Amino acid sequence: MEQTMKRYASKLLMALAAICLIAGLACAGALLARPALADPGAPSPGAVGTLKTYTFEPTTQITGTTTVYSTFPLLVPAGQITYAASNMDNWHAADVFVTGQVASTKLLTVTAQLSPDGVNWANAFYRYVAPTLTSTSVAVSHSGSITSTTTTATTSSALVNQAYQLAFNSTTASTSYFQMPVAGEWLRFQIQHTGTVTPTIVVTLRSQ
Repeated sequence: MEQTMKRYASKLLMALAAICLIAGLACAGALLARPALADPGAPSPGAVGTLKTYTFEPTTQITGTTTVYSTFPLLVPAGQITYAASNMDNWHAADVFVTGQVASTKLLTVTAQLSPDGVNWANAFYRYVAPTLTSTSVAVSHSGSITSTTTTATTSSALVNQAYQLAFNSTTASTSYFQMPVAGEWLRFQIQHTGTVTPTIVVTLRSQ
């Protein structure tokens, strides 16, 4: 009888150990499968069908302080015809690479712009929620003298619009990039500068 009980207890422990092992592996798999936090401005994921890379702004020195824009429409040869590379009809997302050579104390800002008709343009942007922590201190006095201070912390959030843009100065790394979804039918770039700069804008367009 005693041996039977021991065998039963041994089998029970082995079964419990197996269950714990399976549960542990399942939890570990779930943790490993969790996706990384997404960039709020990144385009939606999807399989890449076609890639095409175009130079929207060749390496050209710009002087003065007047805002300029990349060539529009951007026409490139495609066999026997000319193709409007700045047309977004067949594209889902854009990888924008900007190289900025900036003179000392000068600034360069490159902003992507989208349009439904090639006439009316808007800065491309994304929205994200920005939490804000606010502290309020109240002094409580008695007979003209401060006796205590009460501090209350409140948290609020605001919806923020962030443009798809890159800014450079003389100490900034010369090349940077961002990824963005496209909207409307046309893409161009606004180039703002406070003096002599030399931008280069190259875009890789992606379709799904």
